[in-house]
Amino acid sequence: MSADATPEGVWSLRALGETQPLYEAPQDDLAGEVLIPAFQCAEEARIVSAYFTSDALAKLSPGLANYINRPTASLRLLLSPHLTDDDLVAVQRGSREPEAVVCEAIEQTLATPGGDLIPSALSQHASECLGYMVARGQAELRFVLMRAGMFHPKQWLLRHGDDWLTVHGSGNVTHSGLFVNGEQMSVDRNWCDGPPAAKRVSKMVRTFEEYWSNQRDSTLTISAPQAAELITALGSTSKPPTTRDFWAAWRADQRAGLEPELPPGSPLPPPQLAVPTGLQWREGRYGHQGTAVDEFLNAAARGVMAIATGGGKTRTALIAATQLQDRRPVGRPMLVMILVPTSTLERQWSEDVREFGIEPVRPSQLSGGRRAERISEIQTAFATGAERTEVVVCTQQLFRSDRSLRELAEDVSQAGADTMLVGDEVHNLGAPSFLSDPPEVFAWRLGLSATPIRQFDSLGTDELFAFFGPQVFEFGLRAAIDAGCLVPYDYHVHTVSLTEDELERYASLTDDLFAAGFRMTDEGQAVIPNSRVEHLLRQRRAVLEQASGKVPALSAVLRQIGPANVRRTLIYASSKPPELSDRRQIEEANEVLQDLGIVAHELTAEENAAGRGDEILHRFAAGEYKALTAMRVLDEGVDVPATESAFILASTTVEREWVQRRGRVLRQAEGKAAAAIHDFVVVPPDLSESAAGSILRSELRRVRAFASLARNEWDADGPRAIAEELDQMEREASRA
Repeated sequence: MSADATPEGVWSLRALGETQPLYEAPQDDLAGEVLIPAFQCAEEARIVSAYFTSDALAKLSPGLANYINRPTASLRLLLSPHLTDDDLVAVQRGSREPEAVVCEAIEQTLATPGGDLIPSALSQHASECLGYMVARGQAELRFVLMRAGMFHPKQWLLRHGDDWLTVHGSGNVTHSGLFVNGEQMSVDRNWCDGPPAAKRVSKMVRTFEEYWSNQRDSTLTISAPQAAELITALGSTSKPPTTRDFWAAWRADQRAGLEPELPPGSPLPPPQLAVPTGLQWREGRYGHQGTAVDEFLNAAARGVMAIATGGGKTRTALIAATQLQDRRPVGRPMLVMILVPTSTLERQWSEDVREFGIEPVRPSQLSGGRRAERISEIQTAFATGAERTEVVVCTQQLFRSDRSLRELAEDVSQAGADTMLVGDEVHNLGAPSFLSDPPEVFAWRLGLSATPIRQFDSLGTDELFAFFGPQVFEFGLRAAIDAGCLVPYDYHVHTVSLTEDELERYASLTDDLFAAGFRMTDEGQAVIPNSRVEHLLRQRRAVLEQASGKVPALSAVLRQIGPANVRRTLIYASSKPPELSDRRQIEEANEVLQDLGIVAHELTAEENAAGRGDEILHRFAAGEYKALTAMRVLDEGVDVPATESAFILASTTVEREWVQRRGRVLRQAEGKAAAAIHDFVVVPPDLSESAAGSILRSELRRVRAFASLARNEWDADGPRAIAEELDQMEREASRA
């Protein structure tokens, strides 16, 4: 029942079928059997009511949307606003203009709970229908004041040609009057219900005209254009409301738990994305999302968004997908494939997709046979040409290994469906395992990452952007903090001295690196020519990450803070194999927490693989665990907004992880005003050693990056002061 689905004149009132002579609310379906079908084919409608709210029209929206989009259709509303005795006396004495009194009464009705502005998307849709007609001159409102008593008729008069159908009785044109109260409404048709019915119809039509033209001595009928302007503003829309808009509103009410009724005879609508009601994405702290979506669409729906953790990149992507869906031709299906690096992110994305009105397909949660069956179901549904949207959320690894997922996109694309690929943490897709055979079938492509550039891999970065498109938008950590998407943070630097053995091991690995072909360019970029160099770099970095003085320093800082004051704390430990110890760093950190009586839990890939990750995060957010110790698993995209502080024992040289780890800590949460980051920075015991300068330069880069956004950057003993000390040490090492 879209705007063009029912051409003018195809139906008539005589095609409505049988109707009852008397309908009793709420038992009988007056709306479904009479009013909605009548609106779908009527040329003119006249409504008379003592009370009126457009939420009543919400139930008639399927017919009303079709009615509105016929330019010859007209609607006249003859209403009686609720006036106080003082208002009536003022009008009678001439001390107040009737128009002003009516306008105030209408405004009060629309502004009060239970009036027009109930929290319902369908009611808003009905207001838009009514407001659109008033603005175009298709609808006109007039108001009847009784010189004594109350104006109380309730009538619907609908015409097609010379045929009139009238509905009249005790029910007002309100939601309660039509669907809740015990009311009776009679139906008369002048072409088939006999002479008495024809006489009643004729009299109601004639009486309406008399009231409308102010020809009755007992009443005063006024236009009150201000009230019409108010209704127009409440339902303002730049385009005609359509049945597609009705279904979008229906889904919104369904998501809000309002249990909207389906139009009579309508099956459940096919799934469609819809931006959640009330989501602000063009203004406020997340106003950047609107800009990001616009830039992506202006780039032919191909590109990369660099949005900091906490900046809402997931919702931004779903808004973009919704915009593309709503722009497609009527009747064309759409497939959205979302690739994520981890199962935890798959779950988080699925929760957001549900907020947008669709139950996503999660292939990793289905057995091989059930997965094939579900894919076949999508292909069959798409073959019908229904206007539906399906969203598939799967891990990047599964997409590469299961050919049927790519074949699904190829099949539906060949059948005429629109296809969109969303790559979350898109830097991961710059690897040869993806780019050696990229899925070119996707017409629309969106890459998401806080840091899409692949450090030390310019070729992979170039190929990644060649596939997804250029970077179309950037919203970094500074912008996210300034906008209020992330909380500000204090940065505390704790220096830890390497042992002589650790410095010697670092120097030895450095010699091995250069012997294997490692070098630095004039621009300071590392050249990594082979896998042996990669392995040696990891080993050398492990020496710094696992410096033996870090865990004792952690213990000292926690004691200084006070174990009882430790809460919602993340501790990042090294994920690399131990270099100079028999124990992993995370085990030593766990032991410190246990000795201090701090209730904590370990969160690693093993816990996630066993399906315990979500429960651990939930108990951490609830405060049951005061701290979490983690290795890498919290680096990419995992939401831990409750986190208030982080202790970084292991810091890599990968700048992307610096951004990601801060993002974990800076998420907004109720009652959270700021966060604290504690960084353990290694310094060489002897500045004259050849490797001393390399160590200090590596650590100094991170300290400067973290300090530059910290609110305590310029405190007397703050991170900038320590950075200057490290800088002075580096200069001394360079001279040695």
